[in-house]
Amino acid sequence: MKNLIAQAIMRLSLVFGMLLCAHMGFANAIWSQPITTNSTGIILGATHVSSTLSGWCMAEDFELPYAATIHAVKWWGGSANKIITLGDDYSISTNLFHLTFYTARYDSHRYLPGNPLFEKQGEVIGRLVGTNQLGGLVYCYELDVGSELLLAPGARYFLSIQHMTEEQWGWQDTQSQGSFLENAVLSISGLGFTWIDFFPKTDLAFELIVPEPKPEVLVLLAVAMVGIWVLRPFHFR
Repeated sequence: MKNLIAQAIMRLSLVFGMLLCAHMGFANAIWSQPITTNSTGIILGATHVSSTLSGWCMAEDFELPYAATIHAVKWWGGSANKIITLGDDYSISTNLFHLTFYTARYDSHRYLPGNPLFEKQGEVIGRLVGTNQLGGLVYCYELDVGSELLLAPGARYFLSIQHMTEEQWGWQDTQSQGSFLENAVLSISGLGFTWIDFFPKTDLAFELIVPEPKPEVLVLLAVAMVGIWVLRPFHFR
């Protein structure tokens, strides 16, 4: 009987520990579509204009594996009309971005952005990470979106990102072979389009960041692991 009880407790501790690991992730990106580079360090792909001054707005879809509060968004891009030259330290002086999260709606052949769910605007410092295949400078940006954006698991959402002051700023695409959803979509305000398929088909580079695990969660994980270690001898008697 003692052996059965010990075995049950051990299994419950193991399951509990695995669930904690899964929800913590040990990496804080809950959704990741990163940039990709070739063997020489060149970033594959190109940027695609998405700015309020141009009237072009790019959006990308995603689904979360579990319910989570989005803490920050990381993405890559740069000014589409800027070509790198030797010694160039070019940087957009004012990186003012507008981010919008949308619900999704199904429209005949694919999902498209639905109603706006959450919006965030803020200044961001771009960190230069390299050049893409067209010679454009590519920067990495990250914006804290607070703690109000709680998203459900398995539901389709969209994210749009627009630069507010640089007309030719573009969102860098990704060439990584991840298990992404549908391709990016485009809205052009001046032409009266709502959302249409972007051509050529592409996925855009971004990551959704969740909060770091709290100390009490780490303590619970440690207790679960210690329980497994302590009860292990009883399991094999």
